[in-house]
Amino acid sequence: MCEHEDSGEKVYLAPVRDSTNTVEQRRYCVRCGLVREDGAKDLAFFVNRLHDLDETLQLAGRHMGVCHLTQVEKRLILRSMQAEPVFADVYGTTFAMQYNMFKRIVSRYRDIPECVYFDALN
Repeated sequence: MCEHEDSGEKVYLAPVRDSTNTVEQRRYCVRCGLVREDGAKDLAFFVNRLHDLDETLQLAGRHMGVCHLTQVEKRLILRSMQAEPVFADVYGTTFAMQYNMFKRIVSRYRDIPECVYFDALN
C-alpha cells in the first residue's frame, strides 16, 4: 500500500458523479497517481462521530429503548475501525464507503436504529 503524498496542486478531471460541472479540480498522490476522493475523512473524524453517536444514544436513546455505548463496546468498535483500510486511505475511498463501514462495524456490537446514525453523523 502506498503512503500517499499529496501533490499540493489540483488537476482538472472529468466529474466522477452526476454534476453540473464539466470538470472538477482534484488532488492526487505524487507517488502512485491515485486521485483523492472528495469527502473522504480520516479515522479521527469517525472517532469523533462515535463519541457523537454515544451522546445521541444517551440523550435520545432512552426514548427508543437503546442505552449508551459501554467503554468495552467503544474500544471494540475503535479497534475494528483501525483495522479497516477504508479509514486509513482517504485517496482511494469515498465517504459513502466509510459511512457504510462505520455502520457495519457499530452494528456488530449494537443494534442501533438508522435515525440515530443520521443524527450523529449529520
